[in-house]
Amino acid sequence: EEIHYEVGMGWGALFDQLPTGWKPDCILWIWPEYVLWPAWERCPVPLVTVVGDWHYNFSALSGCLRGCEFIFADRLGTQRLNEHGIEHVDWWTAYGHFPAQCKHRNEPPLYDVTFIGRLNFHSHRTRSRYLAKLTRLAERFRVRIARDLYGPDYFEALARSRIVVNDGVRGEMNMRAYEATACGALLFMHGDNLEISEFLRDGKDCVCFDEDNLLSLLTHYLSNE
Repeated sequence: EEIHYEVGMGWGALFDQLPTGWKPDCILWIWPEYVLWPAWERCPVPLVTVVGDWHYNFSALSGCLRGCEFIFADRLGTQRLNEHGIEHVDWWTAYGHFPAQCKHRNEPPLYDVTFIGRLNFHSHRTRSRYLAKLTRLAERFRVRIARDLYGPDYFEALARSRIVVNDGVRGEMNMRAYEATACGALLFMHGDNLEISEFLRDGKDCVCFDEDNLLSLLTHYLSNE
């Protein structure tokens, strides 16, 4: 049964919407960095949260996280929170993919190399440098760099790309890493990613790169199908 919550609502108003006579054993709150619980009140039951984009407004968020029973975050988020004296946190891989949306296509590829993601230089300086290198391949290969691509167009771009270059901004195994692989593309991930080795093997299931070898690796795999 759905209940309604909006910022500013207290725990009492939230619990009043629950079925009569029923009280949850705990609350699992997803992505508090976007919609935060009533942090000015103590939750009536144990509160557990999963933090995704913790790097947004980290100072304010980390203060609120002290008031919940347990936190799940990516590896880097777990380290950062530990450094701020928050020990009730552990790593959990919070991302995955929807198999029904990630399908191999029988059509020939439209792109040799694809990158999909944010292009803000100030927020993603390392990413901006290696994306600049990708443009050098455009004379020899079909390169696509896109932002704000969603829905069927997004999944078609993945499924019709030979290689997808991906970047987990926090060193996490993000959704696109699963989606690109499930769509049949060869996944390129930055070699300093903190989580990918838990799931994929470099040189077998994916290719890990750095700024120095990105172009040589792309050229090698594009030339050796």
